[in-house]
Amino acid sequence: MDGTTIVPACGETTGETEFQIWAQFDDAYYGAATLTVAGGIPPIVFPYSVDAWEASATDNLDDTGTTPDATTVFIRNIDMTDLGESFQQCCYLVELRVWDRATRHAFIIVIGCG
Repeated sequence: MDGTTIVPACGETTGETEFQIWAQFDDAYYGAATLTVAGGIPPIVFPYSVDAWEASATDNLDDTGTTPDATTVFIRNIDMTDLGESFQQCCYLVELRVWDRATRHAFIIVIGCG
C-alpha cells in the first residue's frame, strides 16, 4: 500500500499482499526494533528484521529513533505471502517493538496458583 490508503475490512480486501511499515519513535538510547506479523489460518507469527541504528541502510533511523525527530518515516516493506499457506485475506496484527540500549536488566513476573 502507499501509506495513506485505508486498509479494507476483513473480506473486503483489494488483493494487495505487500505493505509498507511506517513508524515514529523517540528514545535517547534507541538500540534496535523488532517487527512481527501474526495471524492466518492456521495462526502463525512471522518475524521481520529492522536494522539497528548503526546498521541502518536508510537515513531515517539514528541513535535516538526515527529521524528527522518527531516525524513518521518508512521502516520497511512486508509481504503477507511470507506467511505461506497460512496467509488468508483477513485481519492481522503487526507489532513493532523498540528496544532501549541503556536498559541492562530484564524483569520477569511469575504468577502461580497454589
